[in-house]
Amino acid sequence: MIQEDRRIRKTKNALIKSLMILLNNRDIKNVTVTDICVNADINRSTFYQYYNNPFDMLEQIEETIFKDFINKWEKSKIDSEIPDISEWLEIIYTNQSYCKLIFRKTYHSKMLIKLLSISDYEFQKNIKSMYPNLEKREVEYICDFCSYGTVAIITKWIDEGL
Repeated sequence: MIQEDRRIRKTKNALIKSLMILLNNRDIKNVTVTDICVNADINRSTFYQYYNNPFDMLEQIEETIFKDFINKWEKSKIDSEIPDISEWLEIIYTNQSYCKLIFRKTYHSKMLIKLLSISDYEFQKNIKSMYPNLEKREVEYICDFCSYGTVAIITKWIDEGL
């Protein structure tokens, strides 16, 4: 994997920090490239070297963090039959400003939906193997309870300052 130049990382980090600050006060659809650049003290043309628009920027951030979640998930599955949620909590803690947005009740993140789908599949597989006599609908209820309950607990943890 090719390492990004330190100046590029610094620029992207300034843009990301700017976006996170703006998203604390408004919805993504109300954030402009100009807002991000002014807040980051970066030229608009520099922004366009890395992103097409604020939505693309947010999507790229999500994808990077999502890959971290998946890598941790896959690694923990190798080490244990049931993946360890503490690995995800570390990622959330490391990416606090963004994860506060993901788990905010009014924000519907594609990443959160993808994570729930992955965890739901794994939960269903484990529940079916532990309780083979359960009906499909019962397994789904248990999995929804686990998935959405986990999100609720993580949301509360984030709301209380981690």
